[in-house]
Amino acid sequence: MRLKDMPESELPREKAERNGVELLSNRELLALIIRKGTKNRNVLEIADELLAVSGGLAGLARMSVPALCRVSGISKVTAVQLKACMELMQRISSARLQNVCIMDRGDDLRQWLQMKLGSKMQEEFLVIFLDQAYQILKEKTLFRGTVNSSVVSVREVLKEALEVSARHLILVHNHPSGNTEPSLEDMQFTSRMIQAAEMMDIDVLDHYVVSQNGVTSLRHGSVENPLFQFV
Repeated sequence: MRLKDMPESELPREKAERNGVELLSNRELLALIIRKGTKNRNVLEIADELLAVSGGLAGLARMSVPALCRVSGISKVTAVQLKACMELMQRISSARLQNVCIMDRGDDLRQWLQMKLGSKMQEEFLVIFLDQAYQILKEKTLFRGTVNSSVVSVREVLKEALEVSARHLILVHNHPSGNTEPSLEDMQFTSRMIQAAEMMDIDVLDHYVVSQNGVTSLRHGSVENPLFQFV
């Protein structure tokens, strides 16, 4: 069906104007970004295929520009616009964490981490450096590796921490597999990191494992076996 043959009340742009974009479905939001259909398919049908191919919004964030362009009706310009929207969402999420005590923004922090790392196809190790007041001094990706392995230098982390006079650290890495259960290697590394940082009067506040399916805190693990008690 062509959009002009649909009731006006069902058109994405009109619905957004009348009810607000927050009430639109995922397909309708995508349709607003894609803007136009092809000779054979309307923009909502293209949005449906995009969601089907990606497996949903989480999978959509993983798609590259060339992969997006393989969906009929998605031009290179549209693909870049989609990627720009995702990047803008991440930056908005990051901005909420600036110049505030991070201890009061746990939900915002987890949301930003999932947006930043959850869709990555390679494993990455990120460190967030905090001052005495628990405000972010900087965040830096210190390692990018294969999907199944990550080797991070404790010395490199502490070197970066000393350069910005960090008082606290938050460690973060992603599991591209989608499983956020910390591995034995994750726990062993965190133990070494805590011990080494303590010698320099630096606290490791937490270590988060991130995937497209969620975020797990090593510090706040199960009540029976808190993961930060293994040092």
